[in-house]
Amino acid sequence: TMSLATTLQPVFPIVRFTVPAVSVWGVGDSTTQNAAQAEEGLSAWGYRACMDVSTPTAPVVWANMGAASQTAAVAWAAAKALLTAGAPAPTVLVVQPASVNDDATPDVRTREDQLSTALDVLATAKQYSIPYVVWAPLMPYNTLNSAQDTIRKGTNTLMQSLAASNGVFWLDFSDL
Repeated sequence: TMSLATTLQPVFPIVRFTVPAVSVWGVGDSTTQNAAQAEEGLSAWGYRACMDVSTPTAPVVWANMGAASQTAAVAWAAAKALLTAGAPAPTVLVVQPASVNDDATPDVRTREDQLSTALDVLATAKQYSIPYVVWAPLMPYNTLNSAQDTIRKGTNTLMQSLAASNGVFWLDFSDL
């Protein structure tokens, strides 16, 4: 049924490579899941980015662990449970340690919870020897007033600083 008029079919074969592969896990909310733009959730931005850099001699594979309408802590707990259950750790872990779903009216308490998630990501990456960690910023959203958006931007500043001091790559979306 594959055609230009249909989306990618969600088939999950077990793929074995004859060369070393780079695995990338995307963990976050709907902006990671990307189901609004790619209904099946597989041909989303992370999948497409991995396909852009993948070659037959250096395959790059994407695991979309985005969860629409879930908090950062919930999405992270689900990914962490896979590691605990024995899933092979990824080469690259792309995580949103803070999500717009965490609190409709962000405050300092919400920020502390988000920083706690970020610190747990760091500890888990160290525990499972994940070589590359990438964090996405807390995205803007329309329901915030200027004081709340200032808190959101402050959260991003703290997260970016924490990322820099721990060797984490920060996805810089300019002035978010």
